Amino acid sequence: MPKPKPITGPSPSEFNARITLERPEKIPDGGGGFTSTWVVVATVSAVVDEFQSEEMAIAMQTTALTVIKMKIRWRTDLKSNYRVGYKGKYYNMMGNPVDIGGFHRWLFFRVKG
Repeated sequence: MPKPKPITGPSPSEFNARITLERPEKIPDGGGGFTSTWVVVATVSAVVDEFQSEEMAIAMQTTALTVIKMKIRWRTDLKSNYRVGYKGKYYNMMGNPVDIGGFHRWLFFRVKG
C-alpha cells in the first residue's frame, strides 16, 4: 500500500500578498455606551487565490460578492469575527480558519466582501 502524501503548505515563493488582520473592539463612549471599531492585530504574508464573484440582490439592487481563499502561517489568535484588509478593501471571515491536518503550520480560510 503506498504511503499517503503529507499535507504541505505553500512554499515561500507562493506568498503573493500582504493582508491585514483586524479584530472588532468596543470602546466606551463616555456616556455609558460603546462605539465599535476595528483594531489591527497583524499584517502578514498570505497566499491569495481562487477569486469567485457572484451577484446578489440586496435591498432590491444587484451587488457583486467576492469570495477569496487565503492561506497564512499558523497563528492562534485568528477568529471568525475578524476581518481582512486586502488591496484597500475589507473582507469578512467566512467561518473559522482551518488547520488542515492539525500540524499547526498553516491556516486556510475564506473571506467575502
